[in-house]
Amino acid sequence: MGIGASIARAGPVDILINNVCVQLEAPCHEHSLEDWNKTLSIGLTSYFLFSKYVLPHMMQSKKGVIINIASVQGSQSQPRIPAYAAVKGGVLSLTRQLAVEYAAMGIRVNSVSPGTIATPLVESLLNRRSSTAEEAGTVYPMKRIGKPSEIARVVLFLASEEASFITAEDITVDGGITSLGGWAKELAAGKDDAEDEDAESEVEEPPTKMLRGGGCELDAEQLMEKANEAIEHAKWERWDEMFEIFDVYPGCQNMRPEFRRWAAIHQVIFAGNVETLKRMVDSGANPGLLTRDKETPLQVAEQLGQSEVVEYLNTLEVSADSAALLQQAHQVIDAAKEGKWDETFELLKGFSNPEQVVNTRPSVRQYGVLHQAAFHGDIEVLRRLLEDYKANVKLLTKDGKTALQIAESAGKEAAIKYLEACVPSIQLEDDFVKYPEQVWSTVLFVGPSAYATAYSQI
Repeated sequence: MGIGASIARAGPVDILINNVCVQLEAPCHEHSLEDWNKTLSIGLTSYFLFSKYVLPHMMQSKKGVIINIASVQGSQSQPRIPAYAAVKGGVLSLTRQLAVEYAAMGIRVNSVSPGTIATPLVESLLNRRSSTAEEAGTVYPMKRIGKPSEIARVVLFLASEEASFITAEDITVDGGITSLGGWAKELAAGKDDAEDEDAESEVEEPPTKMLRGGGCELDAEQLMEKANEAIEHAKWERWDEMFEIFDVYPGCQNMRPEFRRWAAIHQVIFAGNVETLKRMVDSGANPGLLTRDKETPLQVAEQLGQSEVVEYLNTLEVSADSAALLQQAHQVIDAAKEGKWDETFELLKGFSNPEQVVNTRPSVRQYGVLHQAAFHGDIEVLRRLLEDYKANVKLLTKDGKTALQIAESAGKEAAIKYLEACVPSIQLEDDFVKYPEQVWSTVLFVGPSAYATAYSQI
């Protein structure tokens, strides 16, 4: 149903809220024209088209409000998003242009520029970057990211008569991040950004005395802060800056803050940079270091399909701790393969790190423990592994299959249903958030309410 037909049925549109976009990531020289056009079509052309077809009805009513959701990235951006930044900059300009042109007709047009907000799309993007909401919030002055309700309240205000003399404005709702001087600005630990450039300050001498087991003359908390800085550099592929930290603070390359999913070595693997990985290992990085999800660098590389990285990591000897972990995983998988579940759980009880063991699949193994349970189709075993031992439902087999896919191949209907309930139903596919199958219908609300799109799930 078109806008005209909808208005004929439901009455005039008083408020239009444009809020849609995708964020396809790549540096400009690698960004495809297809992705550029798709981003502009979805995030900017759609705003133009909805405004184009709603404005005549607002002009007839001699009143109306258009609110465009922009982004702080429209004015202060970050790496790898040329199309998204262009879209959001275009939204800001379109907002000002429409506001001035239609103000005399009783139509107000404003925009809202959120910072990072805890939406499903942002969560998917953070997962793709192996980051978390807590981690993303560390660079904000308020030490957290925003909530959808905090954006909704600003939109509600702009749509109301309380904002009757506000038009052509952009309201930034970002927890203060842009006031730091840049969207991607990093907060350097222990430094005062407000310090006068002319003020004299002592230059910190880099520590040189090594402590047993690695590290330097910093306490554990300070060293972890340096590790966090290095991981942030690695996330954006700033390898020189990362190695500068490793050179001055040896030991922190093998540290991972609790809120980080990945350490620096896993970020290098994500980038697929074998030469940088070799340099990291040569500088003392542990090729057996585990992620927060208890995955080894080799498992991360296998899941990402980084074949050259996998080939290199398979040539390395892992640390004694990692070797012991692999041996324990072999024992548990052997028991699970035979369906000896009592023995499987007795072994796990005897280990000091059962969650790591459950989430470890040696590279020579086709299946991990969870895959064996899915193959056998034992619901109670799956439940115990997932709930009691925090098994990673996304852990892949050697040939890239999940436990759910194993259960499907084995025809274990009960296990399929159980694992389907454990797998998140929202995922990132081609940089869109993919929801379960839905029926979409367009709804127009009469009176002082907004044009909206709603869905009901099958």
